[in-house]
Amino acid sequence: MRTLLVGLSTRAMAESAHRGSYDVVSVDYFGDYDQKLLVPNYSLLRDLGTNFQVSLLGEIAFQIDFDALAYTSNLENYPEIVEKLAAKGAILGNSPSVLREIRDWDRLSFFLRAEGFKVPRTLEEPPGSSGRWVKKPLHSGGGHKISFYLHGEEVAENFVVQEYLEGIPSSASFVADGRRAVVISLTEQLIGRAEFGISPFRYCGNILPLRIAGKDEAYLREILEQVQQMVDRITFHFGLKGVNGLDFILRDGEIYALEINPRYSASMELIEMAYGINIFDLHVRACQGELPSFSLEERFPASLFFGKAILFAEKDITVGDTRGWVARGIRDVPFPGDKIKRGQPICTLLATARGREECLSKLVAQAQELKRVLVSLQKAEFQYLAPILSI
Repeated sequence: MRTLLVGLSTRAMAESAHRGSYDVVSVDYFGDYDQKLLVPNYSLLRDLGTNFQVSLLGEIAFQIDFDALAYTSNLENYPEIVEKLAAKGAILGNSPSVLREIRDWDRLSFFLRAEGFKVPRTLEEPPGSSGRWVKKPLHSGGGHKISFYLHGEEVAENFVVQEYLEGIPSSASFVADGRRAVVISLTEQLIGRAEFGISPFRYCGNILPLRIAGKDEAYLREILEQVQQMVDRITFHFGLKGVNGLDFILRDGEIYALEINPRYSASMELIEMAYGINIFDLHVRACQGELPSFSLEERFPASLFFGKAILFAEKDITVGDTRGWVARGIRDVPFPGDKIKRGQPICTLLATARGREECLSKLVAQAQELKRVLVSLQKAEFQYLAPILSI
C-alpha cells in the first residue's frame, strides 16, 4: 500500500514512515534535502519554484497515484482539499467533516465550556479597555499573524480577539481511535524566542517532557489527568482518529485549551527520540482501531530531556555545503547553496540533555554556532564579489 503524505512540511512524518518501512511519497512546500534522501518528494518551492499555495499543493498531490492519504499542517484548515484527495485513497486520519467541526473554535470552545473545561475568553468584536488581548486568525498555524490587540483598532474579518493568558505554553500529543484516546506526551512549547530568530507568538520548538520549576511528580500527574480527561471527551464527541495535538496554556495548575491540531504535529518526533515508538505506525494502527498499551505516567520522572528548535533567518542568506548537516543531527536541511529569505526557516535543531535548562542551552548554543558559520559565509561571499563588482 502506497501512502501519500501532504502538507506544508512533511519531512518529520516521512522520516517516521520510512523508519517504519512504510511505502510513502510526499508532497510539500519545502522539499528539504534530508527528506529527498529518504522518500520520493515533490516540492512547490524546489521543483516548481512557486510560493506556498495550499490549492496548488492539493492539485499536485491529486496527480499522484496512492492508496491512502496522511496529512500534516496546514491541511486541517482546508477540509475541501482533503475531501478531494480522499476520492483517490483512504484517509489515514480525521475526515473532512471532523476537520470542519474540530477547527471551528466557536463549536470547540462551547463544547469545552459545557464540559467544565477552561478556555480563554474569545470575542468577535473589539473589547473594552480592560485586560490584555491578542488578535489571531480564525484558522492559522504556528502562531502566524498573531499579535497583541491595541485598544481601539479594528478587527479584520476572519480574525478574533482572545484573552491573553500568562502561563506556560504547552502541548499534548495523543492517539485516538474515534472513541478513546491515549496521551503520549506533554511538552513545553518554545514560542517567540529571539535566540532562534523568530518574532513574538511564533512557534519555534518544543522541550519534552514538560517540567515545571519547583513542582514535583504529583503535580505533573495532576496535569496529565486534566489533559487525559479533556482529550477523552473531545475524542468521543468529535470522533478524532490517529495522532492529534492539543495546545494549551498551563496557568496556576490548570490547563486552558487553545486549539486541537487534528493531525501529525511538530513535537511528535521528540516522542520517537524519547520513548522509542514509531509515531507513523501508531497513527496507522489507531486509524484501524488499535490503540497502544502506553502509559505516560510510567515515564515519570524523566531522566533525559529532548528538545527541538526551528532556526529562522534574520536576514537574507545563502547557505554553504549542507551535506554534512544530517550527520550532525540537524533536520529540515536546505540544499547546498540555497538562498533563504529573512523570516523563513533555515533548519531544525535537536538536542538531548539531563535537564530542561541544559537542553534549552544546547539548542541555543547550536543556533549561535550555526548563525556564526552562516555569517562567515556571507562575509566570504561579499569579499569574493566586491572586486568583481568594482570592475
